[in-house]
Amino acid sequence: MPQTLPTDRDQLMLELINRARANPQAEATRLLGGNLNEGLSPGTISTDAKQPLAFNLNLNAAAEGHSQWMLDNNVFSHTGANGSSSGTRMAEAGYPFTGGWGRGENLAWKGTTGTVNFTQYVIDNHDNLFVDAGVSGRGHRLNLMNASYREVGISSIQGLFTTSSGTTYNSVMTTQDFAYSSNRGPFLTGVAYTDAVTDDDFYTVGEGLGNVTVTAVEVSNPSNTASTTTWSSGGYNLELSSGTYDVTFSGDFNNDGQTDTVTQSATIGSTNVKLDLATDTINFAPTPTSGSDNLTGSAGNDSIKALGGNDIVDGGDGSDTLLGAGGNDVLNGEAGNDRLLGGNGNDELNGGDNNDTLFGQAGADLLQGNFGSDVLNGGTENDTLFGGEDGDTLIGHNDDDVLNGEAGDDRLLGGNGNDELNGGDNNDTLFGQAGTDLLNGGSGNDKLIGGTDNDILSGGDDRDTLIGQDGDDLLTGNSGNDRLLGGNGNDTLLGTDETAAGVGEQDVLRGNAGRDRFVLGDSTQAYYLGNSNLDRAIVADFTLGEDRIQLHGSAAEYQLREANGHTQIRSSGDLVAIVQNSTGLALNDPSVFEYAI
Repeated sequence: MPQTLPTDRDQLMLELINRARANPQAEATRLLGGNLNEGLSPGTISTDAKQPLAFNLNLNAAAEGHSQWMLDNNVFSHTGANGSSSGTRMAEAGYPFTGGWGRGENLAWKGTTGTVNFTQYVIDNHDNLFVDAGVSGRGHRLNLMNASYREVGISSIQGLFTTSSGTTYNSVMTTQDFAYSSNRGPFLTGVAYTDAVTDDDFYTVGEGLGNVTVTAVEVSNPSNTASTTTWSSGGYNLELSSGTYDVTFSGDFNNDGQTDTVTQSATIGSTNVKLDLATDTINFAPTPTSGSDNLTGSAGNDSIKALGGNDIVDGGDGSDTLLGAGGNDVLNGEAGNDRLLGGNGNDELNGGDNNDTLFGQAGADLLQGNFGSDVLNGGTENDTLFGGEDGDTLIGHNDDDVLNGEAGDDRLLGGNGNDELNGGDNNDTLFGQAGTDLLNGGSGNDKLIGGTDNDILSGGDDRDTLIGQDGDDLLTGNSGNDRLLGGNGNDTLLGTDETAAGVGEQDVLRGNAGRDRFVLGDSTQAYYLGNSNLDRAIVADFTLGEDRIQLHGSAAEYQLREANGHTQIRSSGDLVAIVQNSTGLALNDPSVFEYAI
């Protein structure tokens, strides 16, 4: 059986159902004098919100077929063509009842010997099903409020209907087919509409926006992307895994021949989520030209797309979406949770206040998050990113990028290319990823992970953790009590530096695989001296015949002491380091010790 798209009136009925499910008590106040469980035992239907229903086009086909069959045969019954049940009709239409599943069906009709108001009769059929007057057990209301149902098919058809008494009515016949199946969903669902017919912040027949592209991109995993287009009724569905998504609506919302874009956020758990687009809430900027424009948004939520030329776009207040397109553009989000996309060219993107999302895209771009917890993605070519205040996420993506976390607990990901990552203040996490990267933690308790290739990691102040991973890496803890892990490759590990010299520090150095060098002094000084046994390095995994320990000066300046299966390196009684799980070492053995002079 072919799938059936919803009509405007089917969409209207779904909006009425989902309004009731979102606030059952408000619907009961509107239709039942406030008694949600009228005709039922108290507490049978809870006042809790129920997940919104999503259209299923197979269920729509089943509903349409049954509504038409009832009109054609002057029968009002759940038993349909050839004695079929509602479940048989849903299955034959293609709905997959697998795993845990459930189903239900509501029928309603209203007629007159006069002229039918089709839309009003659809509304009346919904109201009558919710009230369920004279129906024992109020089964229609229970179906409408069943929290397990996830999908629905709806069909209201206008036609002649003759009752058993012989009276023929101009009527509207409605079928609602509800279902859930454990292998389906959850769904992001909703409707795009203008609100231009009635202007009541609710969908009205004739307000739907068809052919709007809806794209959901998971924030933590941008490769997880799903997209669809709205039906002529304005409705849409996307089946998504759990996560938080940026959801972008794209289309010509104000009939000016330009593509408008609005991005919202949706978090999907185990149940459906409803996300609508009402275009009357969008403030449209003046139409851009192919030249170099100055475009300014309003105090509301703007969607501004520049064209060719070197443009300056200011979003103003509100949560804005700014698109640079071609040229070297400057995009200023200013106040609100903004979304800025540079497009081609060497662009400058400034987030402003609040929590912004910046995409440099093509070109060598400058991205500045400023205030708020921002997400910055450089895109292709060599980009420079500044997080600004608060905890930001910076992603270099391709080519050779410079990422600066600045204040706040930041997360920096270099991506491909030879990148420079600077954590700045507070407790940052830096991932060099692919390429030969330079990672600087700055102040705070930072975590640095080099990734592939030969990386340079510097912890900076405070207690840092440095992990080289693959490649021949250089790890320097600098000041503070640091933990260094070389990973694969031939790594060089310094728990301190020539300025701090290890005074007051207790660093842990673990080379892991490969021929590693543990540096406990340089050509000018020994490290970890001057504070008796209170400062030292721990060499956690020295491998005889592979690794080397570098000291300052000569063997005559040091003494070895074995205790509990470990070897202490001392100088004039002052503890320098402990080489764990190693004994029998000799200071004059060049396969163990090397001296910088």
